[in-house]
Amino acid sequence: MRRACPRAGDRGGAAQAGRGGRARTLILNGQLARGEQTLAQLACDPASSLAASAAALRSVNELRAELEKLQTLLRELGVRARTLRAACRRGLDQERAGAWLAASR
Repeated sequence: MRRACPRAGDRGGAAQAGRGGRARTLILNGQLARGEQTLAQLACDPASSLAASAAALRSVNELRAELEKLQTLLRELGVRARTLRAACRRGLDQERAGAWLAASR
């Protein structure tokens, strides 16, 4: 079962991907807040152009979609990591039990 469990380097890569994804989430949230603020300012300014408002709206919508996709991927990564850790623990527990039974005979 040990061969089916990820090596420390593999687990580190998944952890690094999770950290990178969470960092990107923070960046996207900041960009989204700034875009929403720009959109609100444009909406309040009667002199602002429709083209500027449309561009800001497109940007905000794209950021929301990207953020939603990233959050979905991070949730999936978390589920897969928990599932793999649980499978490895079960396998290691079975190995320990087998070793204990063999030693007690």
